[in-house]
Amino acid sequence: MDLYEQNLSDVTLNKRRLKQLDQIFIEELQEIKEDMKYQKKAAYQEIMLENYILQ
Repeated sequence: MDLYEQNLSDVTLNKRRLKQLDQIFIEELQEIKEDMKYQKKAAYQEIMLENYILQ
């Protein structure tokens, strides 16, 4: 299970927010971006960042 899936929220992303993901070009964020587009769910970045740093 990746960081995104560990920190999923109940918030469903609307079409406008999903479209904004297309503007993310940072290589390290591409996997999370694709997961978000597939799941259409937000995640809590504060928790994700904390978990990412601890890994």
